[in-house]
Amino acid sequence: MRIVYWSRYETENYLIHPDALFRFVSQSLGKVGAERARSYMEDYLPKVLLKQPFKATVTDQCKGKITISEVLTSAGVQLGEAMYNRIAGVMEADEIHPDVVAMLDLIEEQFADQDVDP
Repeated sequence: MRIVYWSRYETENYLIHPDALFRFVSQSLGKVGAERARSYMEDYLPKVLLKQPFKATVTDQCKGKITISEVLTSAGVQLGEAMYNRIAGVMEADEIHPDVVAMLDLIEEQFADQDVDP
């Protein structure tokens, strides 16, 4: 067994992808809500996050729980933190952070290395 650490502190920080948030709001409220979300993101989120979400560093100005909550609220979506997994459900493969892919690969590798007796 190995101990590994995430580079971003909270799991919500891996859900901050502008295209995925836009898609989630669009599916929840339609075009008007999605445009409100996009407008909020363009006005208030760091530009690097909008252009290169995987390279953006999560800072005090952009923490997952707060950022997601603000984007959703600006659009009119009421979604509690316990339901943020729904955002992951609309993410496309290229929107999944490389850290998540690497961690899942490590988990798969760990199970593959074990001898399993039926």
